[in-house]
Amino acid sequence: MASAVLAIFLAPVVEETAKGLGVLIISGHHELDNTFDGILFGFAIGMGFAAVENWLYFAANANPIAVGGLTAWTYTILYRSVLCSLAHGCFTATTGAFVGFFRSHSRLRDFAWAGFLIGLPLAAALHSLFNFTAILDSVISMPVPIFDPLLTLVVTTIYIIIGVVLQLQMEKSGRMRREPRPDG
Repeated sequence: MASAVLAIFLAPVVEETAKGLGVLIISGHHELDNTFDGILFGFAIGMGFAAVENWLYFAANANPIAVGGLTAWTYTILYRSVLCSLAHGCFTATTGAFVGFFRSHSRLRDFAWAGFLIGLPLAAALHSLFNFTAILDSVISMPVPIFDPLLTLVVTTIYIIIGVVLQLQMEKSGRMRREPRPDG
């Protein structure tokens, strides 16, 4: 019970704060100047965090026999490598979106920290929901998890749609970055 409470209430706040601070630290970079960039930078930071977390998890559970056999071990590797990584990327993309939004407006540009303060609770709430659904899936006797993969796929799809819409808006307004032309 205590581990469930930690997974739902404490871990998301600690992890999203750490990842969100990464977004905030790089928010001063000239390339992070709009919502789309915030989503991309946040997603990249979240995926990087997941890679390290997964590596540590796999190192601690390297013996297939100790974790329930080869099938359970393979499932865990695939589950963490795909779903957990996507989820971490999406959670931090939420913070990044708000930081990027603030960076995209000249009057708000110096207040990226406010975007962090707005995005962080939303990212932590998504992370808490993900952890809750993972626990729910483990309690319900189903051969495969349903709720947390569904949540991850829905959130990932939403971010893909948001990304496409933002890209189309930037193309339409002519704000897309173009590679410098070689002199010639």
